Amino acid sequence: MRDYVNTLSDREIENIAAFYTVQKSQPAEQGQGFVKDLAAKCDRCHGAAAETDLAIPKINGQDKDYLVMALRAYRDDRREVSAMHRMSLPYSDSIIESISLYYASKPAK
Repeated sequence: MRDYVNTLSDREIENIAAFYTVQKSQPAEQGQGFVKDLAAKCDRCHGAAAETDLAIPKINGQDKDYLVMALRAYRDDRREVSAMHRMSLPYSDSIIESISLYYASKPAK
């Protein structure tokens, strides 16, 4: 990207900025779909209908800050559950914030 920008004149940069200034914002529909798809995967183990013999907590209604802290700890391999580490490894901080907010806003079950 830097190679393209370095060749732009000041006038071209002003035109690009003017173009994006007048664009209408749109909701991030794909982002919400992504969070719901991700939550469907989490619900396999953590959902109210999940059937398992393991001691897996239900996460609906949990405190958002706690969920963020826990997911980051799993991702960063600071918690002992290797399965959660592998699952959370690709998640950026913004994904972790979004999924945590999603579960924190759900009623506890």
